Amino acid sequence: MACVLTAPGCARQARVCATSAACGDGSVCFAGQCRKAKAGVVPLSSQRVVLEPIDVSVVSSRRSEINSSYVSFGKKGWGDVVVLMRFPAPFSDSTRVVSAHLVMDPPPGSTPGPSPVGIRIARVVDPWESGSVTWGTLPTLSSPSTMFWVSSWGGRSLRVDVTGQVRRWREQRGDDHGIALRSAAQNEIGETYSLGTGDGRGPRLDVYVR
Repeated sequence: MACVLTAPGCARQARVCATSAACGDGSVCFAGQCRKAKAGVVPLSSQRVVLEPIDVSVVSSRRSEINSSYVSFGKKGWGDVVVLMRFPAPFSDSTRVVSAHLVMDPPPGSTPGPSPVGIRIARVVDPWESGSVTWGTLPTLSSPSTMFWVSSWGGRSLRVDVTGQVRRWREQRGDDHGIALRSAAQNEIGETYSLGTGDGRGPRLDVYVR
């Protein structure tokens, strides 16, 4: 099996997944990776912080105008899609970020696609403003992560591990300007998630700190 995370060695790398059915007995799919069902996700002593974005921009290679209430990943009619998100970073140098996950929910009544959709995540390297970003003026992005797979069947939320990106924010580097989700066209329906300006809750960071 190929490595799914950047880390020395591959032997203990988790299997990528979109649903728990891909993980086998005794395991569940959490944030795109198979984990033991009985394993704790975070230490009980950690504190949960939920952060909502202060700026969001959606750009598409095939649509110049985007409905601001949702985004469709992997939909052929949208082509390549990039979602830029900038969050507050209320962390000091002494804050230990135990885990951080980006969460997005499908809007009520949305139709899931026929198969999971592949998405990659990257850091936004250059400054940007949502009112002026277009497909031709996208800010520079870091090299994208390994592909992870999402499916909204049964109202399932998108949940992806961004612990490494959020830990960098404590250092206040000049090349950290948010998180980007990227997808290519994959089927006629794609996977649709709410941006919080219409029906449904918008994207947020679910962060555990100590």
